[in-house]
Amino acid sequence: MSRKAFHPLALLLCAALLLGGSGCKQLNRAANPGQHAGKGKGGHGGGNTGGNTGGTNAGTTSPGTDYFVDLNMKLSAAPIPTTNRFAENIAYGSANNSTFDIIMPKGPGPAPLVIFIHGGGFTSGDKGAYYKKFASETQAMLAAGLGVATINYRFIPQGPKGVMNSLADSRRCLQFIRYHSADFGVDKNRIGLLGVSAGAGTSIWLAVHDDMADPSSSDPVSRESTRVQAAAAINPQSTYDMLAWDDIFGPVYNKRPSEEPRMQEEIARFYGLSSFSQVQTPTMVAERADLDMPRLMDKSDPPLWLNSDKPNVAPDKLGILLHHPLHVKTLAEAASKEGIPVEATAPGMPQMGTKESFTSFFIRVLK
Repeated sequence: MSRKAFHPLALLLCAALLLGGSGCKQLNRAANPGQHAGKGKGGHGGGNTGGNTGGTNAGTTSPGTDYFVDLNMKLSAAPIPTTNRFAENIAYGSANNSTFDIIMPKGPGPAPLVIFIHGGGFTSGDKGAYYKKFASETQAMLAAGLGVATINYRFIPQGPKGVMNSLADSRRCLQFIRYHSADFGVDKNRIGLLGVSAGAGTSIWLAVHDDMADPSSSDPVSRESTRVQAAAAINPQSTYDMLAWDDIFGPVYNKRPSEEPRMQEEIARFYGLSSFSQVQTPTMVAERADLDMPRLMDKSDPPLWLNSDKPNVAPDKLGILLHHPLHVKTLAEAASKEGIPVEATAPGMPQMGTKESFTSFFIRVLK
């Protein structure tokens, strides 16, 4: 379909590092600096304000941006029981919540990685939620030889571009991890995304979007691929073209969210607009199309795991609307139509796939 076009460092860990000293060190001893990015998908380039604050300032920013190029990393005690190496609050940008944590398995070679993106409506939340919610799943993935990262990102109120503040940060963090994959011991060709709510929608958007690498950029991080090899989404939104929700909920519940004054205010805020009327400008029509996940899908996209545990009831409240099972149904049907392997479970829709856990899904697909 036609769519709108849009380094290795120290090799050994020293005693000072193990005692909490800082500096950029390798997280996994057997990284491969000769890795290259995975296949690109043809097409184009293109509340709470922080949680855990502040990674180590990496110093060099990409020209014209608030994003870092260099890596500054230190080991620390992990928030879950593990003998694996853990680094926290690694800064990929200058904003206090442009940071991530990473745990990598011990091993002789580069390992696959699952990146967790937290929820919170793009206005709140923190990467630390991952450890509370998925500690046992993390242990299982580490035991199977997968690493895990959990990331923070800017929120809608932190810039003029609305949700693109958040989406651009998640994209950049993925590219930053790829650029420094040898230091982490990550196999940049085996990366999956896991998200809840807003993080789930972000994961799907990154997974089905054409490669947003910019091969001609002077910024080496921007030249890294944004394509991933798997994505799992728990209670996602189906599309960030908010006007398309009318076509999802209208036929089933005779509800057209974009016609409701309160929802119109939410939609304008979501896009960083001063009024709802601006959603129909040519610029916003193009942006909405670039945020419409079902429309972005094609058969080159990676396997998806989708889950909703919310009741299949009339979406008479905003919370129900945002996490309704119809979002999973919409994504699953669009993916299936395009020939994308999909595992999907949601109330009110037939089971797709084997009903495996996302842990089993990532181990199967990434190993």
